[in-house]
Amino acid sequence: MKFNIKLVCFLFSTCCLTSCEKNKENLDGVTSSFAIDLNEANKVGYSTLFENTEYVLLKPKNNQYIVSPEKIIKHKDKIYISTRDYNIFIYDLKGEFLNVIDAPGEGPGGIRKIDDSHITENQIIIKDGYLKKYLFYDLNGAFIKEKRDVFPTANFYFGGDFKLLYPHNDPEFGDFRVFKINKDNSVTGVIDLGKYLKPSVYVQDGFQNVPNSDEIFMGLPLTFNILYFNKEGDLTQNIQLDLGENQVSAKERAKFSTMQEEFQFLSSNNYIDSFTRVFPISTKNFMFVVNTGKKYPNIVIGSRDGMVLFNSDAFIDDVNNLQKATIPWTFSEGKVISWNRMKVLYDDYETNSSGNKDAKLQLLFNENPNYLEGEDIVLMLSDIKREFL
Repeated sequence: MKFNIKLVCFLFSTCCLTSCEKNKENLDGVTSSFAIDLNEANKVGYSTLFENTEYVLLKPKNNQYIVSPEKIIKHKDKIYISTRDYNIFIYDLKGEFLNVIDAPGEGPGGIRKIDDSHITENQIIIKDGYLKKYLFYDLNGAFIKEKRDVFPTANFYFGGDFKLLYPHNDPEFGDFRVFKINKDNSVTGVIDLGKYLKPSVYVQDGFQNVPNSDEIFMGLPLTFNILYFNKEGDLTQNIQLDLGENQVSAKERAKFSTMQEEFQFLSSNNYIDSFTRVFPISTKNFMFVVNTGKKYPNIVIGSRDGMVLFNSDAFIDDVNNLQKATIPWTFSEGKVISWNRMKVLYDDYETNSSGNKDAKLQLLFNENPNYLEGEDIVLMLSDIKREFL
């Protein structure tokens, strides 16, 4: 298999790497398939899956508003939100604004484009693909240093002696979708790029830590692979999801010359473009969200041994009889985190809510009357019922 090793070696030599050799990880016994019929979904809502939901209004300061959240991470006593307009907002657990990483520019500490970000035990790490560098901050958002990189666009994960990269199906870097850069500076290709895959857009979820484990998780877009890596960064499980009639092949998608043509084809046939969200919820199970063109997306929980534990295409807040879909966004420190705009949430509540209302949601509205018509973000942090973990 072709691996553009000369290019990779040249690029890595610019980062003071001393050697580079062609490797491909052995996937024998690692890959399995998992068929899911999305049309067999149940019409069940929050109360079946979630409990103990807490509401956090993220209050703006000095006109620092969140336009469009990408990653949401709860870590210790803070909440971190990276956005499409290349900022990272930091709040306390009550929603009070603490800081924002917002440093436009190309000099030291400057950011032009956030490809990906991670929160480690004691640092925030940002990858700027435009400026080809990593930027490091403390957990309060204070800049520490930056380090040069060679990949223009990629999701990343820093391990102790390795780094995992997903350069968005860019064929310039060889015929692999995921790379492991080893301690000895060798490069191991993990997943084949294939013949028809196009370079993809930013992957919101990227690499994630598996709860209560040293493992690393990633949901590969377009082909619907669920990947697990061990603490050394080696691939241990590659689950190929088969979504049946809702899934279209990369070969079929490759026929279109523009993204607009491709999107029109997908939407008119109710095909799934990619994961809307995908994340691990325990050592055994994972959750993903996909849009099949129906009123509500499918919310699915699958297990690593190929069982469908939950599949709903009417996942709404049935406790308050709300009708607007609120999508599970991520799983962080034991909580599924979803979000909505305050105005959308309040209007839905006023129009549709009746009967057994959630006292915590009523309290949110009662305590924040000046925010009811605003576009501020409300986070919903929920426990998943034990039987789904």
